[in-house]
Amino acid sequence: MPLEQLPGYVVEHTLTSIVHNWPFLLFGILTAAMLKVYVGTDRVASLLRRRTDVAVAGSVGVAVATPFCSCGTTAVVISMLAASVPWAPVVAFMVASPLSSPDGFVISAGLFGWPFATYLVVSSIVLGVAGGVVAYAFESAGLLENQARFADKGAGSSIGTATATAGASCGSGCGDAKKAAAPVARAIEVAPACGCGSAKPALRPSIGPGAASVAEFQPLWIRWRFDQLWSELRTGAPKLILMFVGFAAIGYLAIGLVPTEWMTSLLGG
Repeated sequence: MPLEQLPGYVVEHTLTSIVHNWPFLLFGILTAAMLKVYVGTDRVASLLRRRTDVAVAGSVGVAVATPFCSCGTTAVVISMLAASVPWAPVVAFMVASPLSSPDGFVISAGLFGWPFATYLVVSSIVLGVAGGVVAYAFESAGLLENQARFADKGAGSSIGTATATAGASCGSGCGDAKKAAAPVARAIEVAPACGCGSAKPALRPSIGPGAASVAEFQPLWIRWRFDQLWSELRTGAPKLILMFVGFAAIGYLAIGLVPTEWMTSLLGG
C-alpha cells in the first residue's frame, strides 16, 4: 500500500472496528467495573489462580464458541486485564478467539470441507491451551509482574485504616475518640472499640422491634454502591477505550505496511 494512503486506511478501519465492536467493548468496560466494585479484583484473581486449569479451559471454550474477530477479542481482553484476571486465561482467550468461531467453522467447511474446518477448530483449542500454559509458566516465574495492569491508587480498606486511626486515638481522650470512630461505626454498624463508655450508646445503632439500621436511611445509589460504580466507570472507561483504539490502529498499520504480494509469495498458492 502506498504510504500516502496508509493514514486514511488506518483511521477508516479503526473507526469501522469501533462501530462493529462497541457493544463488546461497552460490555467489557461495565463488567470490569462491576467486578472491581462488587467482587474485588484481588478476589477474582485469587479464585482464578486457585483453579488455573479450569480458567484456561473456560477461556478457550468461550473463545471458540463466540464470533469474535481480532478487534472483538481485544475488547474482551482489555476488560480482563482491567479486572486483574491472571495471565493464563487471558492469553488462552487472546490466542484462540480470533482463530475460530461458529460462523467461521461453517464457512470453512463450505469452502474447504469438514476435515479442514475440524482441523482449524482443534488447532485453535491446542494453541489456546498452549498459550495459557506458557503464560502460566511466565507468570509463576514473576516475568509478567505488574505488566499491563491498572494500578489502584490508594488501594486498601478505608474502613480498616479508619478503624486503626480511631483505635490509636482512643488513648488521647474520649472526645477525640468519638470524632475519629464515628464515621467507622456508622459504616460498619458497630460501636467503636474504645473504652469510653459514653460513646457506645450514641454510636451503636438501635436494635429491636421497629428499629431501623443505619443502612436503611442511606439513599439507594449509596446502598447499591452505584456511586462507586459510576466513579469506576469514569476512571476506567477512557483507559480501556484508548487501549482498544491503540491496539486496533497498530494492527491495521501492520496490515497496511506488509505487502499482500509478499504474504502470497511466502505462503504459496
